Amino acid sequence: MGLTKDEAIVLRKLPYGESDRIVHLFTLNSGRLSAIAKGGAKSVRRFMNTLEPLRIIKIEYFDKSGKGLPRIENAHILEDFQGIEEDFRRLSIAFFFMEVVDKLVKERQPYPQMFHILSKVLRNLKVSQISPTEILNLLLEILEILGFLPNFVSCVHCGIVLEDKKKRFFSSEKGGLLCELCKRFHPHRAYPSELLTFLSKRAWEGMESKELLLTAFELMENFMKYHLDVEFKSYRFTKPI
Repeated sequence: MGLTKDEAIVLRKLPYGESDRIVHLFTLNSGRLSAIAKGGAKSVRRFMNTLEPLRIIKIEYFDKSGKGLPRIENAHILEDFQGIEEDFRRLSIAFFFMEVVDKLVKERQPYPQMFHILSKVLRNLKVSQISPTEILNLLLEILEILGFLPNFVSCVHCGIVLEDKKKRFFSSEKGGLLCELCKRFHPHRAYPSELLTFLSKRAWEGMESKELLLTAFELMENFMKYHLDVEFKSYRFTKPI
């Protein structure tokens, strides 16, 4: 493919040998990408600390398909969100959403919409907090884009569409609601119908109960753990305080 130019969000980096770095990126046009920065640990002049998390960068990389990792040639900062680390909660939220992208998005699969969502999250966090309901809505939006959204509409066993008042049972293992009859066939947990309705509609007006919000966070945590088989280290720090 030769030399490629793109925008990228730096997700994380790892040492490789004495002087190189493996940099995990989420690019606008190529999706999640792992690339090598030759001399990235020593060459201050070449990269000028651009390959750090919490940055959006303009990147040039050389890519030989199927022949090792792409090699980063040049990079410069477009946006710097380093002020986020001054607040532990804001930093945790930022790392959580970067972790979601890093663990759920397949390599080389572009998601421009998700790139813009993550960019917006970082911009918002640079200046203010993000509310618990916003975190849930963003998480649900990302899962929907990826095709991993829990089924908050119908019974995952028989397919019957459930009225709001009948949304009471949720199976993390099966990834969605169960009706009164089908709940006996699968592991599940009973939840307040208003909570499952809130998650279904992503409309949180009137949701003032901290207890219900915590329960919503726990439901999503169990869903991701058991249905998607993934755990996020930073997720517990995003929960309502």
